[in-house]
Amino acid sequence: RLGFSIRVIGANARASRLAGISAGKVTVWTFLLAGAMAGLAGAVIVQGRDHALLQDFSAHFGYIGIGVALVARLNPIGILGSAVIFAILRVGSNSLQAGAGLSPSVGEIIVATFVVFLMVGGVIRFQYPEHSDAN
Repeated sequence: RLGFSIRVIGANARASRLAGISAGKVTVWTFLLAGAMAGLAGAVIVQGRDHALLQDFSAHFGYIGIGVALVARLNPIGILGSAVIFAILRVGSNSLQAGAGLSPSVGEIIVATFVVFLMVGGVIRFQYPEHSDAN
């Protein structure tokens, strides 16, 4: 029931109000549930392998996850392919760093360049739909 309410509020907040769904209550429950899951995940990470909170344990995975989702255009199936591409870019850039002695920033530049090219392509398709291959 909560999942359905979240979906309805996200799709059309006005219609959810007319259907009698309390957007405020659902929002609070959603944040509480998400916070509880994040806290549980953090506890598992801290208590799992190292039994300590390492300073840079996440390696900015949250930002990478946002990029993966945007490249996949928020499509759940597309996220699988997008995540594989990001993993290939990450592993490849780490290999370049180790093999060629490059700075760690080079790997981030490679991933950022890939994302920028995809974003520019999306903007061009949006701005000039008459020139798109989809027609």
